[in-house]
Amino acid sequence: MSAALHHIRSIGGTAPTSKRDAQVGRANDERTDLSEYEVTEGNGFAPFRLEYRDQFGQNQTKSEAYRTLSYRVHGRGPSNRRQEKVLRRFVDEQDRTAAAGSAHLKDLAPGSSKRSGQAYVKLG
Repeated sequence: MSAALHHIRSIGGTAPTSKRDAQVGRANDERTDLSEYEVTEGNGFAPFRLEYRDQFGQNQTKSEAYRTLSYRVHGRGPSNRRQEKVLRRFVDEQDRTAAAGSAHLKDLAPGSSKRSGQAYVKLG
């Protein structure tokens, strides 16, 4: 067995001889060269990133985007429970970003001027 494999390798039998031999799949299908459509700097195609967004502008995963597309195609919508879950997730995200944004406002409170040693002036 080893001798036969060595002989086939020596005559180039295991290496693909053409691009058609290198492709795997249905033998009678037409093969097209897609290299002209590849995104590179010189061929005029600009690189892009495909993002899926929901009705609130939040990023969706591929499975969430597929489900949204399926709802549109079949004329149905998500269940009330699912809609509530998405809404709850959006509200929680808004609360989280609001809390993170107001964290630095604690430093501007009236009592913080004594700790920081800077003057405090209320504007409004």
